[in-house]
Amino acid sequence: MPVQVCREHECLIFTLRPENLLYGLEHDFAAKLEFHRKEIPMIARVTARQVPDAYQGYVEGRLRSGPKGNRWLDAFPFNVVGRVCEAVGIVEQYGVTAGPKTLRPGDLSRSAGRGYDIIQGGEVDFTEFLERLIGRFFKTGSDMKGRGLYGHLHTVLATASPEAAYEPFRKIMREVTTNSVPLALGADCFGPITERRIHSVYSASKEFGLQPKRLRNLLVRSGKVEADAAGRSYHRIVLDATEMEAFAKEAKDALSSKETVANLGAERSQLASIVDCGILRSFENSISGGAAPESGGGLTTTMSFRASDVAEIRRRVKCLSTVAPSDHFVRLRSAVKMANCKHGEVVRLILDGKLKNVARIDNGEGLAALRIDPYELREWTRGPDHRCHSLREVELAIPASNAVVHALIEADHLKSVRRRNPWKRQMQMVVEPDELARFISTFVSLGTLAHRHRRTTAGIERRLRKVEILPAFIASGKKFYRVLDIAAFSF
Repeated sequence: MPVQVCREHECLIFTLRPENLLYGLEHDFAAKLEFHRKEIPMIARVTARQVPDAYQGYVEGRLRSGPKGNRWLDAFPFNVVGRVCEAVGIVEQYGVTAGPKTLRPGDLSRSAGRGYDIIQGGEVDFTEFLERLIGRFFKTGSDMKGRGLYGHLHTVLATASPEAAYEPFRKIMREVTTNSVPLALGADCFGPITERRIHSVYSASKEFGLQPKRLRNLLVRSGKVEADAAGRSYHRIVLDATEMEAFAKEAKDALSSKETVANLGAERSQLASIVDCGILRSFENSISGGAAPESGGGLTTTMSFRASDVAEIRRRVKCLSTVAPSDHFVRLRSAVKMANCKHGEVVRLILDGKLKNVARIDNGEGLAALRIDPYELREWTRGPDHRCHSLREVELAIPASNAVVHALIEADHLKSVRRRNPWKRQMQMVVEPDELARFISTFVSLGTLAHRHRRTTAGIERRLRKVEILPAFIASGKKFYRVLDIAAFSF
């Protein structure tokens, strides 16, 4: 009963128990009051103060003045409005597991008032309430059924009659459900579903034959679903059906590493280098913009490649302008070793048309059919010449052994720098030309003096000692003198 509070006395309205003695007095109000004369004061003493809610005001106003026609709820009979408001309030206040049988009469009255407050604004308010229930549901582990989604409200709409009176509420619930829940074609939601609007990871993986874990991980990496979806079940990770189908189809059509190698006529090591050089991006990196997944997410996917990307590289290889093969032309793998470069660099030079001496053999496909000039490749892949002296060149120029040169560098008598080798690509220790010239013009070794003057080292050293010319330093056992100190000495 919606009206349960007396506005005049602000107390709960009680229904007195009918008695057999009242039979025949049903129209005599004064006689009834006399019969309950002792019971009424006792009820008044124990009754707590009550305040009428907005729903009671709506009912009283509609009873007195009739429906105004400017409210959505005015289009429904009283009993329909009462049951729906009561069900909405029960679900809102006590959850989807509660029902009228588990609540007290006062709780039911308050539920009706709360339900009216929620949906009195009309269809938009009722829709927002249902969408809020859907949002709550996806955070739980409940079964994906009407009762799990909407609780007692679904029971009322599914069982109440006459059906026509409740149909507008059912229509809204059906619309919200199909827009939020991955219902398959033919599923029942107040009638069979004729179009799928939402796909879950589970339903899409079933339809397209994908592993649900891989599809979920790809969706997370692409940003189509939030990162915390990795912790939810596959049924509860949902996406617009059209978007999910397009994404799942692309993931399904993506080529594995093995298929990509076969399509390009490449080797597995060549494919890895091609990817590293950015010529071909993996499907996983393509959908994430090249960014790695969040640290700690534990996301792992099998590397695959868009079929369109692989086909484009294959087309460019097929359209290359080629020359007749020469005896010194070699396959890509051999050319890479000879030029000491990467497979990806070679492929980029070929695709960009920078290598002019490219030939194609008949019994091959893709990259495997190409033959190139390794000497031309070496000229393209060599780095800038640093014009410094390697340590081996320094040894010959001083002259000195490797141990002596290293000792000179460690003692800071000879300054070295690190430069990238133009051929081998690695960083190496070298000496700049000016520094080597400075050292040679400033110091000379005892062995060099002995060689120049065709004397023994012992003889040279003995003669220098007599005139008090001593070594400037000793590096790894080899003695060096200042050039200025011996410039005026006659050997």
